[in-house]
Amino acid sequence: MKVKWEFDELWKFQDRLSQTVEFDRFMKLAAKDIAKRLHKMLINNTPGDFGTLQAHWQTDENYSYTVDQTKFGFEVTLYNRAEYATWVNDGHRQRPGRFIPGYWEGKHFRYDPNADGGMVLKRSWVMGRFFVERSVIQTEPIVAQLITNELKKWWKWCVNG
Repeated sequence: MKVKWEFDELWKFQDRLSQTVEFDRFMKLAAKDIAKRLHKMLINNTPGDFGTLQAHWQTDENYSYTVDQTKFGFEVTLYNRAEYATWVNDGHRQRPGRFIPGYWEGKHFRYDPNADGGMVLKRSWVMGRFFVERSVIQTEPIVAQLITNELKKWWKWCVNG
């Protein structure tokens, strides 16, 4: 009796597993998906008194969520173009007694350098709103699931081709 072992499929499978280019492609898709969800969370958590700060969230010029591979993993840059975004997020100092020209719209003060009225600053520190930190914390629970989904797709690709 003669037994013949066929290893062709095993060698093809090993070949697929060793193709890190495909693995990287799947992980880049996961990174892009995570970035899109974080972007949406950032917009939702950013104070939107007049919408300006919310509207200034950006990834790159054409919102394509470009994924860069670094020695630590994959990276997508999200940033806010409003120069005062970090002050609203982190908090900031101010000089009590300083006059700020503008007017009130309901509970919100609207800065207007040409206004007749305004307000006088009373506190030396304005607490931050920490919308970036809250967004990251709210996105973290779904990160593992998004990566798992892409790994399953990659594994299916490895097995089935």
